[in-house]
Amino acid sequence: MYRAGSATHVVADIDRDATSRLGVPVRDVEEIIESSFGGKLATEMWEDERKVGVRVKVKLPSPAEGDTFSVGRLEIPIDKTRVPLSQLARVHVDQGRTQINRSRRPRSTPGRSIKPFTP
Repeated sequence: MYRAGSATHVVADIDRDATSRLGVPVRDVEEIIESSFGGKLATEMWEDERKVGVRVKVKLPSPAEGDTFSVGRLEIPIDKTRVPLSQLARVHVDQGRTQINRSRRPRSTPGRSIKPFTP
C-alpha cells in the first residue's frame, strides 16, 4: 500500500444524540453532505473500454466552500424546516491523508470466502 502526504481537511463529526432528538437519520445527514460537497453519482458512461461515473454536484453560493463556517451553514432539511449542519455536527479542521493506493492483490477477509457465488 502506498500512502501520499497529508493535507488539511474540514471534518463534520455528526452528533448522534442531536440527530436523534430531531428525528433525523444519520444516513440522511451524510447523504446531504456528500451530495453538497462531493457530488452524487448520476450515471455512468463508456470512455474507450471502461465505464466512468458521472457525478453531479450542487454549486454552493460561497467560493470559500471549504472553511468550517461555510460547511457548518449547510442547511439540513427536517420536516418543513431547515437546520444548519453546525447544530447536528461538530465541524472542525483536521489533518489526514490525501490519497491511499492499494496494490493489485485481492482483499481478504479472515474466515470468509471471497470467491464468486455460483448457484
